[in-house]
Amino acid sequence: MIEKRDYFQLLLHFLLIVVLSLIQIIYPIFVSEILTVQSTVNSVFVIVCSLIVGKMIVNICDLILSGSMYWNFFKRLRMKLIHNLIYMDYEDILKRSVGELTQTVENDSSQVIEFYLVFLMTLLKDILFLLGVVCIAFIKSWIIGVSLIVMLIFLFIVFRWINKVSEVKWAQTKQAYQNLFDMFSMCYLMMTELKKINRESYLEKKLNTFIRFAFKSDLISGFISYQLWISTIFSFGMIKFIVLLIGCTQNINLSFIYLFVYYIDLLDDPIYELRTQMENIPSAKKAQERVFALLKIKSKLHFGTKLLNSNICCIDLDHVHFGYNENLVLKDCSLHFENGNIYGLIGPSGSGKSTLINLIAHLYEPQSGTIYINNVGLNEYKEKETLKEIEYIGQNEKNMNPYEIVDPYHRYSREKIENDLGYTLNDELSKGQLQYLYLYKALMSSKSVIILDEIFSYVDMDKIKNAFSKFKEMKKIIIVVTHEKEVMQFCDSTISMEDL
Repeated sequence: MIEKRDYFQLLLHFLLIVVLSLIQIIYPIFVSEILTVQSTVNSVFVIVCSLIVGKMIVNICDLILSGSMYWNFFKRLRMKLIHNLIYMDYEDILKRSVGELTQTVENDSSQVIEFYLVFLMTLLKDILFLLGVVCIAFIKSWIIGVSLIVMLIFLFIVFRWINKVSEVKWAQTKQAYQNLFDMFSMCYLMMTELKKINRESYLEKKLNTFIRFAFKSDLISGFISYQLWISTIFSFGMIKFIVLLIGCTQNINLSFIYLFVYYIDLLDDPIYELRTQMENIPSAKKAQERVFALLKIKSKLHFGTKLLNSNICCIDLDHVHFGYNENLVLKDCSLHFENGNIYGLIGPSGSGKSTLINLIAHLYEPQSGTIYINNVGLNEYKEKETLKEIEYIGQNEKNMNPYEIVDPYHRYSREKIENDLGYTLNDELSKGQLQYLYLYKALMSSKSVIILDEIFSYVDMDKIKNAFSKFKEMKKIIIVVTHEKEVMQFCDSTISMEDL
């Protein structure tokens, strides 16, 4: 998933981080010089201002670069996950809930990229800075250097222990809030029904229980964060005390004391970043497991290397068998579709209409038998090759902008489309206007196979008749899925799924 240009960007990101760390370390050294040598105030002041401006410029460049890398990595990972979902075997889909798959694509992928790109780079920056401060501490005073190392080791041990103890608690908190959101959804769906039988108090009691448990879990996690915060304050307070003590007993000048008090204050930022990021490590681990599990799923679909160099003229199913688990939906199915004809597909829910469409689109693989496109086996074509010529139009786009539905590539002006339709495209279209929009999209499509899935129930019959007469002139393969008997009369042939 990582391309060659990504390595260059990561290297540049690393170099910018090194420069930022060096500026952070060098800046207070020059400030301390001002306190020591009054004659060099002007020259040192210029250097300090230059370092501040340089740090701002480098920081802005790094933010732009890291933001660009984040969105590029996230987009590619998300597309890879969606690709795996589209071509996932049906049995693999049954093992996961829709919510889990959606969570993995939308949230987990973002969290994984953020962890690797933000947290690990932040960790690298903080380690470089800590090493620089420790080196300068040893150069100035071995006592301060040793004290600093001891305190950092102490913090590391404390953080590791608290993180180990709290990992389960943080996971419980995440789960508690997930259960709470599930309960909110249940209340929303069931409250109206339970009110009718005077049982809404049951849901109220359950909801109160979930709220109390979630808040209790959150309180425990908050206390864990509080422990981390107290540990940080204690450790840095001790280091400052040691620096001041050495300054008083060994006659060390003011610039030296300023330098290390300033460094210790700067150390609070990287430690704080590590402390807050540690809270996300348990959930990041879970997100990574889900993302990697989905990435490891191998498609059972077979593709070849052939290109589709013309329109689809004919589709043939030759003794095709397909089923889900032990339930055989298509048994020894043989069908022929030819351009210039309109085919009506009828059958009750669960009879296999969607399955047949998915097989033609090569989203499923027949368990036996062969599907041919232009007399070439479907699995001999390259991936997505035949999909370029198949237009599926259903009602799954109802939440999109009406103009985006009919013309996603903006090939025609909005005025032309509205003139053809006879009404204005807005978010308040009636069901009939919305379905006619789908029908209009089919008429505007340049693809050679059009699949219309249940888009006729609210459309005026005269408009349907006019659309089908235009379909006949287009010389395409039109497959119509509908329960409307009036629509079926416009089809050249009817395929009953119950007879297959």
